[in-house]
Amino acid sequence: ELYETIMQAGKPFELSPGSPNRIRRIEGGVLDYGSDILVDNNPLELSMERLIDFNKPDFIGKTALQKIRDEGVTRKMVGVFMDGEIFQKNNEHRWTVFDGAQKVGQVTSAVYSPRLERNIGFALLDIAYEKIGTELVVETPEGRRHLNVTSLPFIDPEKKIPRQSLRA
Repeated sequence: ELYETIMQAGKPFELSPGSPNRIRRIEGGVLDYGSDILVDNNPLELSMERLIDFNKPDFIGKTALQKIRDEGVTRKMVGVFMDGEIFQKNNEHRWTVFDGAQKVGQVTSAVYSPRLERNIGFALLDIAYEKIGTELVVETPEGRRHLNVTSLPFIDPEKKIPRQSLRA
């Protein structure tokens, strides 16, 4: 009965149930809490500055965020391309990213994009490695792969796809 009520409430707005598509989520640069974002992350390292109003008189965490802003972030979430064959599995755990033998971050989400015809993902990297074009190595369950830093989102930076009707 509750399900039917919810379904009816959404009809005037053309809303219907759905679930996120992992490929489209990553292509669109949409981070997932629990996979890409953990409790120890802050919006500045996730490039979500637009969501913070530092002019607001007070809010929980304002002092801490001001300090991070003033001192600079120590890591940054970036888009990455990874070479090699199509991933056989999604990454259920974060994959370590290396510069030589030094650990410099983690791939938080990875997937093969049929649209882009390549492996893509998000990586939380030490700030020194966030520049587009940086080349690193990632350890996956399928072996080491080369990784290149790129911009986000991978596709549709104007966010036109979410605005389209999925109905014919």
